[in-house]
Amino acid sequence: LGIYDEGNFSFSNAWTYLVIINNMSQLFAMYCLLLFYKVLKEELSPIQPVGKFLCVKLVVFVSFCIRGNGKL
Repeated sequence: LGIYDEGNFSFSNAWTYLVIINNMSQLFAMYCLLLFYKVLKEELSPIQPVGKFLCVKLVVFVSFCIRGNGKL
């Protein structure tokens, strides 16, 4: 059908819209994670969650970058 042309940023194919939706959902997830941390900062302080949160987000970000253009 030719409607999914991966790697081609053109608004005439579905891949561009899926990338935009994926980016928006990742931004929303990061926002929710920040809100979660802000609300529970005192309760989470014994386990020092910032490094753990950043590690998980880094894995998601790197996998998205690699899938997007094949390299970092």
